[in-house]
Amino acid sequence: MTKKLSTKRIVKNISLIALFSALSLVLALFVRVPYSAGGYFNLGDTIILLSAFMFPTLSPYIAIISGVLS
Repeated sequence: MTKKLSTKRIVKNISLIALFSALSLVLALFVRVPYSAGGYFNLGDTIILLSAFMFPTLSPYIAIISGVLS
């Protein structure tokens, strides 16, 4: 038996994916933290992890899609 999602929940999920994708993109492009190995760490990665921790029931989908889009 499949669960049918309501329209309100689908809109909420799409909005969260768009929000976290935009935040991840902005922080990845403009905020870079250099480290001694010669590379850098961007804060866009933290947004992806934050979305996974904030929404544990939807975490795989929101985090994966926002990571791919950004």
